[in-house]
Amino acid sequence: MKEAFRGYVSRLKNNCSAKTYALWWVFRLGMIAMAIYSLFDQKNAGETITIEILMNMACMFIWEICMAMPKKNVFRYVQPFLQTLITIYVFIAVVAGYLLDFYYRVRLWDSILHFICAVAA
Repeated sequence: MKEAFRGYVSRLKNNCSAKTYALWWVFRLGMIAMAIYSLFDQKNAGETITIEILMNMACMFIWEICMAMPKKNVFRYVQPFLQTLITIYVFIAVVAGYLLDFYYRVRLWDSILHFICAVAA
């Protein structure tokens, strides 16, 4: 078990730069702060929004999860750049959509997000 974990950690270190990890963790910490904020937010039902934010935050760890898969699995070879796109996209969707109410203030906000995702793909 230790060898498998060491192999996983070495794959993470070898396939991605420290700057990229730092960027990911800035956005992840922002999501954690949003989850804590949503617990105390009076305008929405705190627990439901917090769970939704934490579920969205799980998407920010998809690259690390793919690196834990067996060698023969095609998802293990996903590039870290995809994780960067997913992390920024989820953060923008949650922060702008929830905190700034863009889903209600900006017409077609959801369509704009889907368009951005399609262009990035």
